[in-house]
Amino acid sequence: MQRAPLIWIKPTAPDRRHRADIHRKEHMVQTRAIVLGAFAALLLAVPAKAQVLVDVSKISCDQYITQRITHMQTVNVWLAGFYAGRRNNPVVDTQALNKNGNKLSRFCESHREMPLLEAVEADTK
Repeated sequence: MQRAPLIWIKPTAPDRRHRADIHRKEHMVQTRAIVLGAFAALLLAVPAKAQVLVDVSKISCDQYITQRITHMQTVNVWLAGFYAGRRNNPVVDTQALNKNGNKLSRFCESHREMPLLEAVEADTK
């Protein structure tokens, strides 16, 4: 009995199309990782907020009117809270806040050099 000769078939390398598919998938995984990393960095990035301290006793009416220090509404809310605290009243009336802010603005227009807290005291008398 004669044996058939053994033929060694060399395993073929993946064809070009298969190699391209593998390369494309690897590239997609890398791209996805980069995009997700960038997106996560954007989500986790917290804008830095500078802490600004304002000495309200040194604000002039002119600075209040021109809003060089901060917005008028911010100062109005602070003033309302300050005077409510002096009266031991935890309630802030928003309508009175707006009315008093407008009244203070009109007063400060004609007394620009006056310190703001003095203007508040003079305006409430």
